[in-house]
Amino acid sequence: SANPELRKAELECELLQEEIRQKEEVHMATLSQWVEEFNTLMNDIGRHIIERAQGYYDSVALWQQAIQDFARQQEEADAVNSQLDVLVRDLARVE
Repeated sequence: SANPELRKAELECELLQEEIRQKEEVHMATLSQWVEEFNTLMNDIGRHIIERAQGYYDSVALWQQAIQDFARQQEEADAVNSQLDVLVRDLARVE
């Protein structure tokens, strides 16, 4: 007679294998549907227009990054200016 713990582990392994198989089926079906939708959009809209739009969205992302960088640099400049004001007042007090 097989060890009950071993049998339990084997059963759990079989259940996990079945779960993985089912998830792989769903994944492949979803992937196939995505490819169909992609091809439909590509045919309906056209590759040139999609590629042109991609350039626009890439530039929007770069623009947003530049705005964030500028805001961060502005915060740093404000902090340096505040420190400078404090130091100038301290210097004036000492003189």
